[in-house]
Amino acid sequence: MLVKAPRHQRRRLSMTSLIDVVFLLLLFFMLTSTFSRFAQTEITPPVQRGGTASQSPAVLAKPLSDGWLINGVAVSNEALTETMKTYKDKGAERVLLGVDSALDSQRLVEALESLRVMGLKVSISR
Repeated sequence: MLVKAPRHQRRRLSMTSLIDVVFLLLLFFMLTSTFSRFAQTEITPPVQRGGTASQSPAVLAKPLSDGWLINGVAVSNEALTETMKTYKDKGAERVLLGVDSALDSQRLVEALESLRVMGLKVSISR
């Protein structure tokens, strides 16, 4: 005796939930993305040893938590512009920025930006 099982009809796949998920993902990525460019700070590579005598002298600068150390002399943040202007008048175009592990990244970026605004080429040294 042959017993026929009832045929199950396939239900149509509902696209509503899929469209909802895609819409939510699209909305999420549109709201979280940014279309502006990040600011870029240019850093020149350090000068190779044995450079020519025609190069301008470099100023050694080290950013501290409360000021600067310029060629071994402590300088406040307010007096930095005047100090660097005097060195620039003497022909210095490059600044060798000394950093150590105690310097946080925000202070480093502020130091690079303040020297770049003055029109100086900055190289970083550890």
